[in-house]
Amino acid sequence: TPKKQRGLLRSPQGGGLPPPADLRRKEDTVDSCEDRMMDDMERLASMLNDADDSPRDSRFVADVLESKLTARGEELRETEGKLRESRDGAKDLLERLDGALNENDRQREEIRNLNLTVERLAGCVDRLAVPEETLRRAADARDEALEE
Repeated sequence: TPKKQRGLLRSPQGGGLPPPADLRRKEDTVDSCEDRMMDDMERLASMLNDADDSPRDSRFVADVLESKLTARGEELRETEGKLRESRDGAKDLLERLDGALNENDRQREEIRNLNLTVERLAGCVDRLAVPEETLRRAADARDEALEE
């Protein structure tokens, strides 16, 4: 039923539509960015552990780590912003789809009512056709009687 379908669109756990491919790609990008950030932190932490105890080596590793984390953080923020925009777009699309489904339901109901009206009118025409034939026969009989 159309109402059940609309409920499914709104409820992912109810078997609703999967997210658009574009949205899935952006979610994958966020996950990938987070994974790369974790890998970079692990690598740089390892470099920090392997570095000499000199402040210069430690400072270099810390600067590289800070630079990488800043870049990854910015990339992640940009991707999250795009993901938010995509989700908002998907939400707007679902709202428009829901509106279209409601309009479709309204039009189907209107068509059903028009079909019922046509059936009623056809019944009226059928009922009028019988008396018309009867009137025609009566007129013919009258004409014959007048001729005699």
